[in-house]
Amino acid sequence: VNGCISACTCVLVQVMSLKNKKIAYAIIKHLQSQLDKNAVEEDDRESLEVSIQCLSAAYGVDLSDEAQKQQLGVEKTLEELFSDDSAPQETEKAEALKLEGNEHLKCSRFQEAVDCYTRAVSLLPDCSTYYCNRCTKKFYTATIHVHARMQFQGINVIFTPTHD
Repeated sequence: VNGCISACTCVLVQVMSLKNKKIAYAIIKHLQSQLDKNAVEEDDRESLEVSIQCLSAAYGVDLSDEAQKQQLGVEKTLEELFSDDSAPQETEKAEALKLEGNEHLKCSRFQEAVDCYTRAVSLLPDCSTYYCNRCTKKFYTATIHVHARMQFQGINVIFTPTHD
């Protein structure tokens, strides 16, 4: 049993080590690309070079080693992973949901509007517009209740919900 546990632990450490090496490889590759593109100030180049050396030594990673390129290379660069290139589809979907919500709001279908805005928020949670639109629905609902109450009490007011 102890031998089996040791073997499993050893395999687990190797898997974790490979994962960590892949992460280190991606970071080193990114830092090197920044140097290659002259994307940093001249004063900062040495710091990146030292960082690359330290990470390479700590994780045993060498960008020029073909075997490591095959084993540790990942499909996307860090820039691609953190770019907004995949965001246009999400943005388009969220914008379509916002417009659909606006149409529901114009027709006083408040719950449908909230549902659209909520789905837009789930696609782009950092976009404040969708939160604001959702709050607008609550304002309109409250205003309609006040308007109805005022009419019930014989007070005439004109209320026309509009939303762009």
